[in-house]
Amino acid sequence: RSTHDRLRSLMRGLPGTISRVSRDLRYLEVNEQLAALFDLSPGEFINQPIDFLGAGHTLEAFLREFFAGDEEQATCDLAPSIGGVARHLMVVAHKYDNGDAAHLIGIDLTAQRAAEGEARTKDRLHRALVETAPEAILVVDLDKGRIVQANQNAGALLGRATESLLGQPLDIISPPWQPGGIVSADRLTMLLQQASQHALTEEWTCRDAEGGDIVSELRLSPLSQAPPLIRCSLRDLTEQHRRESELVAAREQAEAMMQLRASFLSGRAATSPSAAASMTRVVRSITRSRWRIIAAARPAAASSAPS
Repeated sequence: RSTHDRLRSLMRGLPGTISRVSRDLRYLEVNEQLAALFDLSPGEFINQPIDFLGAGHTLEAFLREFFAGDEEQATCDLAPSIGGVARHLMVVAHKYDNGDAAHLIGIDLTAQRAAEGEARTKDRLHRALVETAPEAILVVDLDKGRIVQANQNAGALLGRATESLLGQPLDIISPPWQPGGIVSADRLTMLLQQASQHALTEEWTCRDAEGGDIVSELRLSPLSQAPPLIRCSLRDLTEQHRRESELVAAREQAEAMMQLRASFLSGRAATSPSAAASMTRVVRSITRSRWRIIAAARPAAASSAPS
């Protein structure tokens, strides 16, 4: 009798759905929460078979196996449709009365499973976006400080197999020091922390698997909060820097040629035939320098430059 009293007290005091069932799989008692799921009163469950509402086939099979076995306690995950709504329940069964009855405690995980499903959907979307991105992408787990995803473009840029980047700290992509003597690992740690709050961009020197340095644009932005993931994109600036250097050199050469031309026009140079020939060469050099400036700014224009 005291066992039944304790069970009734338990049924009143604990959250979730609670019931007592007999070995012949009939309800002995249910609490208000379980009855309310089916818009019934607790009394309407008494002595009814487990599957009397048509929503307990999996539960019935679980209990038959449970009562036939020697275990005192067992757990089952259920996904019944109640009132046309799919629900997710975890049920814990515990025997009493020498195994002739059991009390069941059900925990409704519907909202939790829905949130987990949404999180999985978002994760699949994020992964797809990373894999199909045109730039090199690394995803870093801020709590672990490790790379958890890398796309094929990242592997190609760094000359590494994509799988070899996973589980590594982000500073594996860098030389020990950045230009100016900045310690790469320390700077990346600070940048990752800042990126959890807002996106940021910085010029960064990467190092490939063969030890070659790659000047790149590093852009970091928050990807998710739980877990805290940071999206790191890399854009190779090598070609851009080469064109900029050529542009500066061509501009400097053109300015030097223009100064020399001005000296001719000012009358400081002789007007002999040889001077005229020199002047012609200067003009041609200036013309070629101008084309080099255009070609550096717009490489497609180089093919149409006169010789």
